[in-house]
Amino acid sequence: MSDLHRNLQQKLVNQIKASIPHNVSLVEELADLLGISTDSVYRRLRCETEFTLNEVALVSEKFKIPVNLFLPDSVGSVSFSYDLLDNNQGFHQYLLSILKVMQTLRQTSNSEVIYAAIDIPIFHHFSSQLMIHFKAFYWMKEVVNLPDFQGKKFEGELDNPLIEEITKEIYKVYAEIPSTEIWTEDSVNSTLKQIEFYWESGQFAEKKLALNLCYEFTKIMNAIEKQAESSLKVYQGQRGQPATYTLYSSDIEIGNNCILTKQNNTATTYLSFQTFNKLSTTSPAFAEQTQVWINNLIKKSTMISGSAQKQRYKFFRKIYDKIHKLQQMIENYE
Repeated sequence: MSDLHRNLQQKLVNQIKASIPHNVSLVEELADLLGISTDSVYRRLRCETEFTLNEVALVSEKFKIPVNLFLPDSVGSVSFSYDLLDNNQGFHQYLLSILKVMQTLRQTSNSEVIYAAIDIPIFHHFSSQLMIHFKAFYWMKEVVNLPDFQGKKFEGELDNPLIEEITKEIYKVYAEIPSTEIWTEDSVNSTLKQIEFYWESGQFAEKKLALNLCYEFTKIMNAIEKQAESSLKVYQGQRGQPATYTLYSSDIEIGNNCILTKQNNTATTYLSFQTFNKLSTTSPAFAEQTQVWINNLIKKSTMISGSAQKQRYKFFRKIYDKIHKLQQMIENYE
């Protein structure tokens, strides 16, 4: 095997290792997938034997690894994979894909999540049962346009315990991963506008649901503010050492949600598109440029976690005022 082929295969092996949970046997998984012996798998992992073209295709499909990610990036060209949320089953798969990424990161001691947020990071909503039900209902009705949800009002419950189970697990796992988040004062607007839209269009089964959502959103913000104060992620039933939490307030508008995850020597960049879908790439060049952009954003932002009590109070005060304003509008409606 030439040095070039060895380097390309080593990149592929690294990506496979980064994509598989630690509790799953990589060797047995590949042996079953490729229909070869475990000895043959070991030779491929040690780059002693080349993967065949068919094997590369199988691995690429199984682990969602674009083949051309292992070729040098062309000038001005980067390859992405994408997840489309277009049906009920797709929504489950979307959540499971998030959970899988989070579980893999949690199992790596030096992992990190950096989140530049045009909207409140999705994970935080999953700490509230009512918010889970509302978000899932809203997404499946308004974004995915599932026929079963059309003409229905939100009644506070979601007849899908699997979604609640997955989202709670996502929140739990995310709470165990060190992260840095960059918000603006408008990052809460998306959730507030969703509640307001459902209220004004008569899509709540009863008034108290809209008020309870405002209350739950306030509780979510309270929890995030406390995390920012301690610079640690703390949640009910937590085990082990809390993960670190750093929060910045940016005066510069963030165009879309951008997430950079790091583990070992691999960085993955996620970008949102078409409201809810996401693009991802493990391109080192793109990750490097994303990191430069994030560093520049942080330089022009204010850290509001840790000892920044005054800045943190002012930031969250504005958020609470927005929630209270919506709550008053709903309460005063006759």
